[in-house]
Parts: sequence; structure tokens; C-alpha cells
Amino acid sequence: MLNIWKIILTWPRFLRTITKAKSISKKIKRDPNIISEEYRYHWLQKRARYMLWVYDVKIIVHDRDNWIDKGCLMVANHQSNVDPSLIICFKWF
Repeated sequence: MLNIWKIILTWPRFLRTITKAKSISKKIKRDPNIISEEYRYHWLQKRARYMLWVYDVKIIVHDRDNWIDKGCLMVANHQSNVDPSLIICFKWF
């Protein structure tokens, strides 16, 4: 069940995220090297984790050790809009 209180209490943070994303986008259009890719990726990861927290999505990874030995390819089937956020957050686990 979606926790409405989380959305209401974190609404200012959500609005700040939108304005900062627009600001970063404008800066990148002017000069692609002004903001590093690493900073953008970590910023996006934080926002994706926030979205998963709001919707109470829990990620449980099994047999992670096998990924390192064999490698893996993670592909979203886009049956929902949460798929890209899950893939972005996999690095944290």
C-alpha cells in the first residue's frame, strides 16, 4: 500500500529534485564537461533510491557472488516505470 504520508512529507524534496534536474540539464547542454558523469550517476542513484523508498520497494539480491565471476546483463522489460530505477539501484546492493 502506498504511504501517502511519505509523499506529503517529502513533497518539498521532490520539487527540489525537479528544479535541480532542470538546472543540471541546462548546464550539460551548454558544456557537457561541466558536471562529471560520476556526479550525475550518483545523483540519479540517490533519487531512484528515494523513489523506491516512497513506494516501499525492497530489493533482495541472491547469489551476487556469481555475477562477479560470470558477469551479467540486466535488461528492463519495461512492464512498469519502476524497472529503470531498480537497475540504477543495483550497484548499491
